[in-house]
Amino acid sequence: MARRERVEFLRDLNGDGRDELAIGSPGYDVTAFDQDDPLARTKDSAGRVDVYQRRKRRMRVLGDNANSGFGEKIAPLNDTNGDKKADFVVSASTDSKPDGRSQPGRVWLVSGKNGDLLSYRVGPKAG
Repeated sequence: MARRERVEFLRDLNGDGRDELAIGSPGYDVTAFDQDDPLARTKDSAGRVDVYQRRKRRMRVLGDNANSGFGEKIAPLNDTNGDKKADFVVSASTDSKPDGRSQPGRVWLVSGKNGDLLSYRVGPKAG
């Protein structure tokens, strides 16, 4: 199943008065290069989200499981961790275990300050 990029405007993440643009790529293959580990295995269609300020990429957030759908949906939030920067959530709707079995999807809470994954919530059931 082909997955298309998702584009979403995020609230001003860095306080410069301008919104940022997030592009989710749920079909992106996360490679060893992306993971800064030459021995890491490629995660097919693990997905990524790139956040741009004007024309420059400000941060990249990578999905952690193959075929997860990470980046299919992106939504802005207010500051959730007290750093005075708006945050955002990213869905991974069809998450799978390393053995390929389906498990409930997840919604990731991402720091708008630096792209750190702050927490996640697992859906109620797989499918």
